[in-house]
Amino acid sequence: MDNIGQTRSGFMCGQIAVDFANIFKAFVGANYLSVSFMFSQSGLLLGIIGILVISCVEGHCCSLIVKCKRLAIHKILESREDWLNSTIEAVENPSRLKLRKKVERRLTYSDVAWIGAGKWGSRVVTFMLLFTQFGFCIGYLIFLGNTVRKFFPVIQSTISFPALTLSPALSSTAMSPISTMHTTMVQNSTTSLFPTNQTSLLLTTLNSSSTLLNYFTTANPSFLASSISTDNMSTMSSMTSNSSSLNPSSSYPVHLYYIIVAVFVPFFATLALVRNIRHLGAGSMVANFSILIGYISIMAYILRGFQVSHTVELANWSTFPIFIGGISSAYEGIGVIIPIESSMEHTRRWFHQLLLTVIMLATLILSTIGILGYLRFGNGTEQTIIWNMTADTAFPLVVYSVVSVGVIFTFPLQNFPVIEICEGFLFAEGGVFGPAKMLEVGDANIQTETSPLLDSQDEVDPEMLAVLQKLPVAVTIPDSVSTWKRNLLRVIIVLLEGSFALALKDDYAYFGSFVGAIGSTTLGFIMPCFLHMKLERSLHPVRMVVDIAIISFGIIGGILGVYVSVTTIIENY
Repeated sequence: MDNIGQTRSGFMCGQIAVDFANIFKAFVGANYLSVSFMFSQSGLLLGIIGILVISCVEGHCCSLIVKCKRLAIHKILESREDWLNSTIEAVENPSRLKLRKKVERRLTYSDVAWIGAGKWGSRVVTFMLLFTQFGFCIGYLIFLGNTVRKFFPVIQSTISFPALTLSPALSSTAMSPISTMHTTMVQNSTTSLFPTNQTSLLLTTLNSSSTLLNYFTTANPSFLASSISTDNMSTMSSMTSNSSSLNPSSSYPVHLYYIIVAVFVPFFATLALVRNIRHLGAGSMVANFSILIGYISIMAYILRGFQVSHTVELANWSTFPIFIGGISSAYEGIGVIIPIESSMEHTRRWFHQLLLTVIMLATLILSTIGILGYLRFGNGTEQTIIWNMTADTAFPLVVYSVVSVGVIFTFPLQNFPVIEICEGFLFAEGGVFGPAKMLEVGDANIQTETSPLLDSQDEVDPEMLAVLQKLPVAVTIPDSVSTWKRNLLRVIIVLLEGSFALALKDDYAYFGSFVGAIGSTTLGFIMPCFLHMKLERSLHPVRMVVDIAIISFGIIGGILGVYVSVTTIIENY
C-alpha cells in the first residue's frame, strides 16, 4: 500500500510540475525584452503601480474565463429551464459526465464566446487572436532585423568632439574652411575641399573625428601641428580608432536592416509550410532555453557596475498609455489558458493555485528587469533592453546570438495560429475560396459527419445530438482544397509580416504597445468580463460593478494606447 501511495504521489507531483511549466510557458517568453522601455514611458513609481494593477486584473480575468467555460458547458448540457434553476455542481449520471468531459476537452476561447455572445462574440475573439499573433510575428522580425545588424561594424555618425585648443591667430582661419565647406555641401551637395573618393564618406560622417582629422591632414599638415595641442591629438586619435566599434547607438545603414529581414522571410516562409505543430516541439524547447539564458545574461549585465541614472522620473502621464498597451501585451497567456486548464484532468483542483503562482512569478520577472533596467539607463533605455548592451566584448555578442535564436524558434509557433485562422476563413466549407456547404437532410447526418466530439465508437443518441447542435462546429480544411493554394497562403502571410517589419523598423516597442492596446486589452480584460456578465445567471451587484470597471479600464486604456502609439509611430517617420 505504501508503494502504491508513493507512486500516486509521485505521479501527482509530476503532473503538477508539467502543468505549472505549461502555464508558465504561456505567460513568460520574449515579452520581457521591452519592459524596461515601458517603464521609461511611465516613470518609475507610476510603472510599479501600473504593472501591479495589470497583473492583478490579468490574474482575475484568467480565472474568470475558465469560470465562463464551465458556465458555457453547463448551459449547453442543460435545457433552458434546468440551466436557470440548477447549479454547476449538480450530480450527473455517468453518461452526462462522459459527455461533459468530451465537451470540456474541445472548447476554445472562441467557442466560449460563441456560446455566451453568439457568432459576433466568437468573431471578435478570433479576430483579436489573429491580430495579436500576427502583430507578435511582425515584432519578432523587427527585433531580429535590428539585433542581427549590430554584428556588423559600422562607422559611427554621431561622435562628440573634445574642445580643440587653437592658437588665437589661427582660430578664425581654422574654422573658416569648415564653415565654407558645410555651406557649399548644403547648397551643391558636393565640395572641392575633399578628394572625390572621400565625398561619400564626408556626406555620411561629416561630424566624425576621422573626417575632421583627414581634412586637416590633407589640407595643411603643418597647420594642424601648430594649431592642435598634443592632448587633443591623442584624444581624437583614440576616438578615430574606436569609430568602427559596435555600439547600439550607432547609426546603422538602413539597407542592412532590409537585407537581414529579407533573409529571414524565406526561412520563416519555409517553416510556415509545416502542417503539424508537434513537429515544432524541439524548436519550442530551444526557444525556451535560449530566452531563459538571455534573461539571466541581461540581468547580469545590468547589475554589473550598477548605478542609478540621473534621468529617472517618477511619473510620466503623457506616455503612460504606451506602458498600458506594452505591459498588457507582455501578459499574453490568456489566449491559451482554456486548453491548458482543460488538459489538467487529474490536477484541475490545483489550477487556481498554479495560476496565481505563475502570475506572481511572471510579475516578479517582468518587474525586476523593467525596474532595474530603467534605473540603470534612465531615459536612454532602448526599445528592447538588449540594445543597451554595448557590443565591445564577446559577452554582448553571445547574448545577442542566444536571444535571437530564441526568437527565431518562437516565430513559427506564434505564426501557427495565424495560418490556421486564415486557412479556415478562406478554405473551409463556406469560406471565401472554399467549397460550398452541403446541407444534409436530417440533423443526425449533419452532426455525425461534422462534429469533432463524436468518436467512431460513440453511440449517437438523441441527447448527445441535441447537445452537439448547440456547439460550434470545428473548422476543417476539405481535402478538395489544393495543397499549392494552402502553401501560397502561408507564404503570403509571412511576406505581409515582413513588409510591415520593413516599414516599422524603428518602432518595435511602439508597435508592440499598439498590438497590446487593441488585442491584449480585448482578450485579457474586456471579453472575459463581458462573457461573465452574459453567462452568469444571477450576478451579484458587486461582481457586476467589478466587471464593468475592468471593461471600462480595458476600453479607455486601449483607446489611449492606440492614440499615443500611432501618434508616436507617425512622428518617427
